[in-house]
Amino acid sequence: MQCETAELTTGQTGAALIVGLIVLTALTLLGLSGMRIAQVEERMAGNFRDRSLAFQGAEAALRDAEAYLQEADLPPFDGSVPGLIGQLASPGSAAYWSKYDWTHHSRPAGTTLAGLKEPPRYVIEAFPPAATESRKFGPLPEPDLFRVTARSTGGSGTALVILQSTVQR
Repeated sequence: MQCETAELTTGQTGAALIVGLIVLTALTLLGLSGMRIAQVEERMAGNFRDRSLAFQGAEAALRDAEAYLQEADLPPFDGSVPGLIGQLASPGSAAYWSKYDWTHHSRPAGTTLAGLKEPPRYVIEAFPPAATESRKFGPLPEPDLFRVTARSTGGSGTALVILQSTVQR
């Protein structure tokens, strides 16, 4: 018995291997970019939560200050009581309030929220009385006006929110 071996030439050059490697590389790059996007979105969600906590803390401090202003007798607004001051020179400036000494010249809010790095604080400024007069009735009673500035940080301490409101008493 004689066996003949025939050599078959099919023309295969390994193209399937190269195409498979290219597809595998593309899928790997898609997977890595998907992981990076997920990490960025997770970071964004954490920052949003931190900012929301800081905002809620500042809102709570505003409400606490407004409740304080509804008390019957208020101490003088001459700086002798921390956080109760006369009107400042540049109260609307964000740069001023960012550099303000909140630790020593403000009042801590009575309500605290879980998750905040430090308790929210506030400052109450008394506006000077405005002279109002009516032709018919003469001098009118002057309303007491106050500006409340509240500050709070989030859970990480990097998110900072400063809010202001004007209160009439």
